[in-house]
Amino acid sequence: WSSDVCSSDLSQAELELYEAVTGYVRNEMNRVDSQGDSPQRRTVGFALTVLQRRLASSTHAILRSLQRRRDRLATKRADMAAGRYTAADDPGRVPQPEDFDDPDEFSAEEYERVEEEVVDAATAARTVAELDAEIAILDNLVELATHVRDSGNDRKWAELRSLLIDRSLLRDDDGNPRKLIIFSEHRDTLDYLTRQVRNVIGSDDAVLTIHGGTRRTDRVAVREQFTQEPHRQVLIAKIGRAHV
Repeated sequence: WSSDVCSSDLSQAELELYEAVTGYVRNEMNRVDSQGDSPQRRTVGFALTVLQRRLASSTHAILRSLQRRRDRLATKRADMAAGRYTAADDPGRVPQPEDFDDPDEFSAEEYERVEEEVVDAATAARTVAELDAEIAILDNLVELATHVRDSGNDRKWAELRSLLIDRSLLRDDDGNPRKLIIFSEHRDTLDYLTRQVRNVIGSDDAVLTIHGGTRRTDRVAVREQFTQEPHRQVLIAKIGRAHV
């Protein structure tokens, strides 16, 4: 489930979402660039880069990231309006880009969690009015992403679904069932695909998952189930960004 994206591969609805999020990222980067070099500038730049990568992963992943960011900024806005928070607090509130210089220090789960903290909190907004403007933009993006996800216009999912429906593709020349392994970079995408694939196949037990939070002993058990038990058809595994 590659994070690479080409505009020609997108449906019209996905292209509209892609361009809207890209425009948001570009505008925010321009705003923070005008503030000169600072810890906040580097943090916001990193956050927006991660947001673009989520956009390429899946519609559900970017939707969840946009929702979390909007909700976090709404909390920040309420704190700022009540005098409990100022923009000067930012550098100490979220991890800094240099914290990611050696990603091998993190497990895949930890790496994504810290990434999410940055994406959720880092913003160039310095006032309540600026936060209001950014939250309004995020509201529109959330609405657009929700529509695209729920409308069935997710091109990558449509192609995977057609593969799952075409039973002939999941059997070899002798009629024996083939196993399907799907790799995803983001946990939100993994959770989304797990629900979708189980719905298409019609069996929860047929779909197994492995992610950063799966204990080593459980990983071994899942691999054995997938390879040894015929009714286990699909394995969805999350790969860490650090190991791609």
